[in-house]
Amino acid sequence: MDMTAEIANGHGYLGYAVLLAILGVVAYALVQARNGAAYSEGPPRLVGLLLALQWVYGIIVYVQISGWDGGPALAYVHPLAMTGAVALSGIATSRARELPAAEAWTTVARLQGIALGLVGIGVIAAAA
Repeated sequence: MDMTAEIANGHGYLGYAVLLAILGVVAYALVQARNGAAYSEGPPRLVGLLLALQWVYGIIVYVQISGWDGGPALAYVHPLAMTGAVALSGIATSRARELPAAEAWTTVARLQGIALGLVGIGVIAAAA
């Protein structure tokens, strides 16, 4: 296997890990909201960082494999879905900072849940 294929495979495997991390933070946020816990930026921020790193890794892979030649799903749907997921993750963290604890956690759960859906669309588009 050549280096480009290994880098692309690494991006794919890391994508599944990020998908699970987002799912984990959504579940965590829902439990924290239900328990009335004080808001903590740690878990949502960590997921946002992982998602942003995966996004940058994706740009590197996209350029290496000439992703724009890969058909509409890989050329357009995957990068747009992932860019939207990164944006929503950042918005979730910044909005939650300004809200009361329970509302902050439900905002994180809602926006990260939408980001999770976008990552799912992106993963499906990349596999198509």
